[in-house]
Amino acid sequence: MRETRRAIDAGVKLTEVFLNFSSSTDSDRVALSAIADALQVPSFELSDEAFAKISFGNRNEGIVAVADAFEHSLSNLKLSDSPMILVLDGIEKPGNVGAVFRTASAAGVDAIFLTNELCNPLNPNAIRASLGTVFGLPFISCTVSAAKHFFEQNRIRPIATRIDGDCAYTEFDYTQSIGIVLGSEDQGVHEEWKDIESVTIPMKHSVDSLNISATAAIFSFEANRQRNQIR
Repeated sequence: MRETRRAIDAGVKLTEVFLNFSSSTDSDRVALSAIADALQVPSFELSDEAFAKISFGNRNEGIVAVADAFEHSLSNLKLSDSPMILVLDGIEKPGNVGAVFRTASAAGVDAIFLTNELCNPLNPNAIRASLGTVFGLPFISCTVSAAKHFFEQNRIRPIATRIDGDCAYTEFDYTQSIGIVLGSEDQGVHEEWKDIESVTIPMKHSVDSLNISATAAIFSFEANRQRNQIR
C-alpha cells in the first residue's frame, strides 16, 4: 500500500489494480477500496491463489498495481540551485539500489544517476527496498561520458568514493554543487571515473568497504551537515 500510494503521489500512471481482501482488516479494506476508486482505472478482486501468483515476495498487503514504465532524461532534469547528485556506478543488487534511493530521499538528494547500469530502479525488489521512494526521486540512466558532460555544463563538481581517496570524507567541501560517485563493494568505481578527485571513509581493523547504502548515507548526510551550517 505504501509503495502504491507513493507512486500515485508522484504522478505515476497506473493502469490496473488487483485487490485481495482475505487478510485485510476492516480499515485496510476501506483504504484499499478508496485507493482503487480514486485511481479510476480497472480494478479486480482476486482469490488468494491468483493473488499469490502475481504478487512479489511473501507479504500480502492486499494490492498489486500495474503502471506504465517511465524514464527521466538529462534534458528535462530540474535541479536546485546547489544540487547534490548521487551516481550509482555498476551497482547490480536491487536491494542495494532501492536502499540508496531511500537514503537519498531522506537526505534531500536532487537526483540519482545510474552509470554502467546493472539494475533498473523499477525492479520490484528495488521498489520494495526503497519503500517506494524511487517514484519521487528523479533517476537518470546514462553513460559515464554523458554524466561527466552534464556535470561540466552545469558546474557540478564530481567526486569518486574510493578506499585510497585523496582525502577523508569530512575534509571535503560539500556546500557546492556536487556529484558523488559510488561504486560497487567489490569493484569500486569504473576506470572511466578514475580521473576525477576522490574521497575516502577512514576505516579500522581489516574492513576495506561498506555496503553502498551505508556509504551513501555517510556522504549525503555529511553534505547536509555542512550545508546546514552555512544557512
